[in-house]
Amino acid sequence: MVKRVVGAFALLACALSSTKVHAQANPANTMKDMFAAVTKCWRPPAGTEAMQLTVRMSLKRDGGLLGKPAITHSTLGKDEKLNAEFVASVLQSLQTCVPVSITPALGGALAGRPFTILFSQRGRQA
Repeated sequence: MVKRVVGAFALLACALSSTKVHAQANPANTMKDMFAAVTKCWRPPAGTEAMQLTVRMSLKRDGGLLGKPAITHSTLGKDEKLNAEFVASVLQSLQTCVPVSITPALGGALAGRPFTILFSQRGRQA
């Protein structure tokens, strides 16, 4: 089940390379700002409150995606359809919010360096 979801994630991640830069009023200048910018578009489906997905990714200096994101950990449920919807919501967030508008200083600091980001509703403020 998890392999199928991870495989779907890999296939759909290819679509991210064709995203366009989205204007942001205040470019992210810290990692905290950057994480918030990546997840601001995330709309997790109802019934996935206990699910989590950790994604490893790298950005280019301009905030665009470098390579393909990879799932490094997942906590999913028993319902395969709901699992797929949860993973799709993460992909949609990445497709909508990446490239991230970042300052040149942050771009220089994180360019090409892998980081992980946790998609979880626990402690999330709407």
